[in-house]
Amino acid sequence: MAVAVIEDLSGTLEMLIFSNVLSRMGPRLEAGAICVIRGRISAREDEEPTVICQDLETADSVKAPDPSPAGKEPAERKQPVSAVYLRFSSESDPSVERCSALLRVLSGRVPVHFYYADTATHLMAPSSLFCDGSEALRTRLASVLGEKNVVFK
Repeated sequence: MAVAVIEDLSGTLEMLIFSNVLSRMGPRLEAGAICVIRGRISAREDEEPTVICQDLETADSVKAPDPSPAGKEPAERKQPVSAVYLRFSSESDPSVERCSALLRVLSGRVPVHFYYADTATHLMAPSSLFCDGSEALRTRLASVLGEKNVVFK
């Protein structure tokens, strides 16, 4: 049995790896390796959450799912996002910082525009806040600002 620290963009967790998984995958595990983990979360009130690893694969051994299953037409591709527009009530709105934190985590090359309703001011965010334009980001921004205040074009 072993304990490892795993991390993603949101933080770190301890992971408990049982000997059957460790004996099979141990030689391929190394610091910084990208892995697919299957397991469960052990969350007790008096302890930090821990991942109980039931299976583990290195990312290079995982096959991507077939995008067009047999008998189905491929889904229509969405146009790539070329800009993101966010509307805030004012520059001092606390959601500005919350959204900026999300943009820093899901960074990319898509320009972001801020609009402050109280002054009718439109500003392009600095390149450090350019985003990836993902649906996950759109959903998170909408949960902070509301759907009508988030536009992906």
